[in-house]
Amino acid sequence: SETELIYTRPTGIYSNIQALNFDDTNKIIMGPEVAEIDKHKKKEEATIRLNVYNNYSTPVTNAKVVGKIPFEGNTYQINGKELSSKFTTIMTNTGIILPNELVGKAEVYYSTHETVNENINDSSNEWTKTPSDWSQVKTYLIDLSRITMNPGDSYTIDYNILFPEKLTYGTASYATHAIYFEENTASGKVERSTETNKVGFSITTTKDYTLQLTKLQKDTTKTISGVRYKITGPGIREEGINYTTDEQGKITIHNLC
Repeated sequence: SETELIYTRPTGIYSNIQALNFDDTNKIIMGPEVAEIDKHKKKEEATIRLNVYNNYSTPVTNAKVVGKIPFEGNTYQINGKELSSKFTTIMTNTGIILPNELVGKAEVYYSTHETVNENINDSSNEWTKTPSDWSQVKTYLIDLSRITMNPGDSYTIDYNILFPEKLTYGTASYATHAIYFEENTASGKVERSTETNKVGFSITTTKDYTLQLTKLQKDTTKTISGVRYKITGPGIREEGINYTTDEQGKITIHNLC
């Protein structure tokens, strides 16, 4: 027998967030999943994609998208919970890339503040359309208030990020966004908001970096067993763990970084 599965998006404004262009396989990762970035052959740049759909049976107006790029210590826009991001990326100077149907209609703002609200006129946000230093941008606002999102309307919006030069194995960083809007009901407009899952980038490696060390007595070829060493340094998987030379005076550490 055959079973037909029908997927129906939830009623309301539905949005998801994706990671793409982060490797050479053309994978697309949808939040809350995590894209794995090979530390030793990572691309310098990746794309984050926002998909927004109106699944109401009525139009939606005065919509604003407020998002946070992956940076250390960032939080969800609405509930304020930490995303557990451990490194900071940079939004490229291409900024928010709008689809053709939004060009000339939507307005995009940027802020260096980590915590912002959806009020464009709130001076504490320091929203600007022209950032003087893209490396300091942490948040953005896409103003769709001039647009009516009719039932079934959808938009795809991208932005690109740069990874820092030095990355630590096992760390991750996440992006998220929220949407504020007005639902048009029979009794009038109702202010609502919704928040998407986060999408992340996790630093991994597919290589086995092995360290082998032999302890010798000074000025001899005689090996010494029982000598303890501690391996430290940036990018070490198990930094600070003690290792002891074996009967042949050797230590072998696999998957060093």
